[in-house]
Amino acid sequence: MTTTNVLAGVLVKDWAGSQDFWTTVFDRRPDRVPMPGCAEWHVPGGGALQLVEDASRAGSSSVTLAVGDVRAERDRMLLAGVAVPEVWTVPDFIHAVTFSDPEGTQITLVEEITPQTPASTVRALFAAYLAQDAAAATALLGEDFVFTSPQDEPIGRDEWLRRCFPTADRVRTQDLVDVVEVSPGEVFVRYVYELRSGARHRNTEVLTVRDGRVVETQVYFGAALE
Repeated sequence: MTTTNVLAGVLVKDWAGSQDFWTTVFDRRPDRVPMPGCAEWHVPGGGALQLVEDASRAGSSSVTLAVGDVRAERDRMLLAGVAVPEVWTVPDFIHAVTFSDPEGTQITLVEEITPQTPASTVRALFAAYLAQDAAAATALLGEDFVFTSPQDEPIGRDEWLRRCFPTADRVRTQDLVDVVEVSPGEVFVRYVYELRSGARHRNTEVLTVRDGRVVETQVYFGAALE
């Protein structure tokens, strides 16, 4: 059997009233009401949830919804008056929370945990630099962090945050061409960036990641680009 889509069904007694609850869950009205007693919410990844009027089996359903940020969705529903317990976690797998609709249908929201790799840590540090998010950058740097470049003697984390971190205001764009873990914990980065002056440059860096934090950055400047 080749399955091309999946349709989940939630059975309810109070079809009209249940639409309000599920509108809160999805944060929007139904995408389609194909017939009386049936409302559908479609999801971008394919498939749909159907709210179906069936008093004899109401409350016996369960459904799991994949979301991008479980905690944000929980906070949103709490503000809307929906009782939602604390989020629970299966390490290196999912964050999840389970609650019920007014008729007893069990609903689980699941957020997949993206495995943290040295390359993803490096990407996060570059993103924090461009966004000038000092708190995020600090969290990604080891206390023993060391930075070197052709223009800098080895400097530590605090000095890098003071001297180098604010320079992102000169950068208009930055394209990470390569982010490759070349040996355990050692990440090679090649990137092209354009300054607000219009000048374009390319650089390479080698960053060492240990226990989820960058502990060393070695910069090797490249030539200016025409």
